[in-house]
Amino acid sequence: MKATTVEKEMIQRPAAPPHEAGLEPVAPVAKAAASRSIRPTTIIEFAVLLPLTLVAMEAVLGFAGVGQQEILQPDRQIGCVHIPGKKVTWRLEGFSNDSFSSAGLRDVEHQVQKPAGTLRIAFLGDSATEGLQVKMSETFAKKLEAQLIANASDTKQKHVEVLNFGCSSYSTGQELLQFDRQVAKYKPDLTVVLMVLGDTLENSVDLAHKGQAEPKPYFYLDHAGALKEDDSVLLANASKLAPNPVIDFLRRTSCLYGVWSQINFNWSLTDKLYFRLTHLARDICKRLEGKSKAVAAPIYPPQDQLKVTQALVASFNQRVKANQGKFALMVFPDITGSNVTWANDIAQLKTQGQSQGFDVIDLNQPFKAQKDPGSLFLEYHFSKEGHAVVADTVLQYLKSNLGWRVDK
Repeated sequence: MKATTVEKEMIQRPAAPPHEAGLEPVAPVAKAAASRSIRPTTIIEFAVLLPLTLVAMEAVLGFAGVGQQEILQPDRQIGCVHIPGKKVTWRLEGFSNDSFSSAGLRDVEHQVQKPAGTLRIAFLGDSATEGLQVKMSETFAKKLEAQLIANASDTKQKHVEVLNFGCSSYSTGQELLQFDRQVAKYKPDLTVVLMVLGDTLENSVDLAHKGQAEPKPYFYLDHAGALKEDDSVLLANASKLAPNPVIDFLRRTSCLYGVWSQINFNWSLTDKLYFRLTHLARDICKRLEGKSKAVAAPIYPPQDQLKVTQALVASFNQRVKANQGKFALMVFPDITGSNVTWANDIAQLKTQGQSQGFDVIDLNQPFKAQKDPGSLFLEYHFSKEGHAVVADTVLQYLKSNLGWRVDK
């Protein structure tokens, strides 16, 4: 089809300049200003959306119970303590979903002053006593409490309380300091310390690798055989253990921080490159901070780990008696019977108990007597069935050794 004359003229005629068409020309400067005017809006939107996104993610993770496995905060005297009131969802082994008390116990709230007519039992230990792998009601502390309340026939005892002071990673030495600092004021009638296989190794520091030791108090025997505390590792890590308002807040409240903390922990264990890079970054930061102050450390020879542990147990017994209570040591079971060193340690601790006037509750026989001893453990910790056996064993101990009137 041929174009008309009018169409040809329209095609050939150049477009009219903006000012002839009645339009104002757009200057290059105005265009640049227009493009720049978008940027503040974008920044404002980002500033509003980012916090909302983080809050939404925290809400979703909190509802799902993800990122709630942070349980410890640094402490300059003991190394670490439970985060008071922390909501914990535990999935690393087993499962539990509850909160620490306001005093930081894996327990319900307890008033410090013991009510008249109340029988109080305090359990101390590490993660085996803490029992995060099962519900709080399924821990041996709570099971024993329920049994004592339901079956007690001694009418003089109007009330029974079993307090769980167990805390992950604690050694016997840390538990001794915890007794002085936290437990003694509750005036327990019986204090039971659960000792596990690794405690003997953790109570004294390896002098050849002191620089890599975990920040906690260690103990040693001086030349006169007296028990002494070595705080040099704590002092060398004072900056790590110092309160940090931002990190402490995130540790207490943030699920996102908990997720990152777990990722960081897993990568540090499984990824060699990540492990080296993080350590390199820490070394660079230390150098930038300058030389740290020299820490005065006590000088002593390599220690006999069992003798140090026995000295700690003896001190425990003395302090509990001075607090008008009775002390008992409970030993973790080795159902395979393959750990000869642990068996020897238990034998020596029993001999010590006979001479120093404290009882040793041996969990080996009650556990081995079960039809399937393996079912009493998850991986490394007690299953709910294992906790039940511990509670029953302690109940029988109360009946037979202390003469407490408890019906079964």
